[in-house]
Amino acid sequence: MPGNFIFAPVDKKTTLQTGLAAAPFYFKALSFCALLGVSQDITPDAIDLIFRFFRTLPSGSELVREFRPPPVLMPAAEAAFFDTAAALSAARGEPWLMRWRPAELKTRLEGLGFVDVFHLTPETANARYFNYQNDDLSAWSAVQMIRARV
Repeated sequence: MPGNFIFAPVDKKTTLQTGLAAAPFYFKALSFCALLGVSQDITPDAIDLIFRFFRTLPSGSELVREFRPPPVLMPAAEAAFFDTAAALSAARGEPWLMRWRPAELKTRLEGLGFVDVFHLTPETANARYFNYQNDDLSAWSAVQMIRARV
């Protein structure tokens, strides 16, 4: 069995299973998988395939993913900043295809059979990680996290 951390690059020419197998990934081991900074430019059908694949991992495996909510759910300054980032990404040929309302994403994951689904809201992130800082750093509303277990 390989080490504890495996980077498995996957692109449009490679299925997730093929990319992980080449890594090599041990499909029968309890796993932690992170989708960070990639899932906003994946089609809804592709993200469903990814979620369904993760459901095949052993019980107790964990998925964490970053997601972008619609602009109406963020402060105006953040929405404007991320609208500009989305436009620049689209101009490079990588349009942002997915914006999730947190409750809808949670419901979708639970509907696919994930359990213990937890949305790390910006408010919770600020209370946990930024509460005792002496600067202006805080969690963005435009980039949020959700965790789910198989």
